[in-house]
Amino acid sequence: MRKTVAVLSVLATCSLVCAQTPPVINAVCPGGVTASGASLPAYVLLIGSGFVPPSAAGRFDLSTIVEWNNVTLNAANTTGSVLATTPNEILLGLNGSALAVAQQVTITATNPNGNAGGPSTTASFSILPPPVLTALNPVATTVGAPLTMTVTGATFLPTSPLCPAIMPLNLTTFDGTPPPTISDTAGTTLYWNGNPSNATLTVGTNAIFAVIPPALLTTPGTVNVAVRNPGSSTSNASDGISNSLQLLINPPPVITTATLPTGVAGKAFPATPIFATGGTPPFAWSVSPANIGLFIDANGVLQGVLNAAAASTTLQVSVRDAASVAATRTFNFAVLPTVPLILSVQGAIPHGQQGKLTVSTNQPLSADVTGNLSSSFALDGSVVNNTSAIDPVVANGALSSTTFVIPAGATTSSLINVIPGLAAGILTVRASNVLLNGLDITSAAQAPLNIPVNAAAPAIDSACITGLGTGTFSVRVIGSSSTRQVLGAQFALTGNKLAATTIPQNGAKGLFDSYYSTNFTAFNYTQTFEIFGVPGDVSGVSVSLSNALGSSTLTVQQSCQ
Repeated sequence: MRKTVAVLSVLATCSLVCAQTPPVINAVCPGGVTASGASLPAYVLLIGSGFVPPSAAGRFDLSTIVEWNNVTLNAANTTGSVLATTPNEILLGLNGSALAVAQQVTITATNPNGNAGGPSTTASFSILPPPVLTALNPVATTVGAPLTMTVTGATFLPTSPLCPAIMPLNLTTFDGTPPPTISDTAGTTLYWNGNPSNATLTVGTNAIFAVIPPALLTTPGTVNVAVRNPGSSTSNASDGISNSLQLLINPPPVITTATLPTGVAGKAFPATPIFATGGTPPFAWSVSPANIGLFIDANGVLQGVLNAAAASTTLQVSVRDAASVAATRTFNFAVLPTVPLILSVQGAIPHGQQGKLTVSTNQPLSADVTGNLSSSFALDGSVVNNTSAIDPVVANGALSSTTFVIPAGATTSSLINVIPGLAAGILTVRASNVLLNGLDITSAAQAPLNIPVNAAAPAIDSACITGLGTGTFSVRVIGSSSTRQVLGAQFALTGNKLAATTIPQNGAKGLFDSYYSTNFTAFNYTQTFEIFGVPGDVSGVSVSLSNALGSSTLTVQQSCQ
């Protein structure tokens, strides 16, 4: 009978252990801690399957055995002990001495001898130096913007998805005391101004991707960002804390520019910086509508050329910062039309004479209109003798004034003298830089005024005689030729007993060609006569000058002074 009992006892013992499956560790919570350097305890939870709890009779030798770097954890050693075991969880209590030095620890779970289990797959546990932060990206954001931040550094501890952040344990310790609540089951956590952030983290050993809760991004200012690895003391939150880096939270952007200057249709808009406060640079600027010819550059400078048809305009200017927070401001600004000017002269301008020019508008304006006048001269094809040179009066300016003013409420400027010069051609007058209230309203279609200076026969302005009634007399002729050429000169004498009444000057062409080769003003031509006979027989003289276009004659009626 005793033998039978013994056999039954052996069989009963085998029934407790032989049916167990091999133990497997799926997660270690936490996966590591910061080296403490002091005697501070820590709790570690193994999550898996196939663990063997002690028998109802308290047979610990028949439960799963846990080794810490090949040291069996039990009450008899200084490393730590197994505090509780269920089929899916094993709670370890570790002494501070086991956590004092940074190292990689191998954890092995073994079911008791005689069963079908054997050693489990080993799990790893990290004892780390405190984490170190090297960079944040971005380093700034804006109130109201969603923020996903990358934190880079070293010795971060990834989190197992099987490990909740805070774990109240639903198991009973071997000594009957309530199990601890493990607050450090997660890996590296993010701290925000010294407090846990509740950010959603994806943790790698050297980088953390953090989705920051919106509630942490409502106030502008500087935030100290740090991370914390699990500590070897559940009562000391500063265990395992890293250095801090700063994140700047900017207020939302606000466009502060209040007004835009007046523009002119068809003209370059005054380059206008648009200012904004707040926001996180860099900024992206835009305007709407985009079809009026204005744009805004990367520096926030509004510019462009207003469409010729633009009138008073509403413009929306928007700025978007690096955090995708935008601000918009609507501007209303005036657009002036361009003003075509009417340039006119009073009647034809005789050769060598002075004319009168006026500048006018088709309607009175609210302020003075000012502008500049310029002139140029193109020689006529009939002009000979140094055709590349023109009368210096024309070259230096054919107008008595190079500016004009149309008074407010008026339509016409004061008279401006026009001095066309002495050569034939086209005198062109142009208006530019037409300003109203300091804005250039010059019309792109502003037409110049072309004043013809027609080629004609030589003009004799005056003639006088010296020594009439003596044996020698001379005639002085002052005038000009618009072709810069005189082909012939002829003098007609009046009196008694004259052998000849008409005396040509056969060398006149050569004389005038020589003159016009170096001179550009009115000519002063003197012809001397010698009388053979009675000097008093000559009583008067007339002079005729000719060019390719005809001749002019003047009777000499006065003595030279």
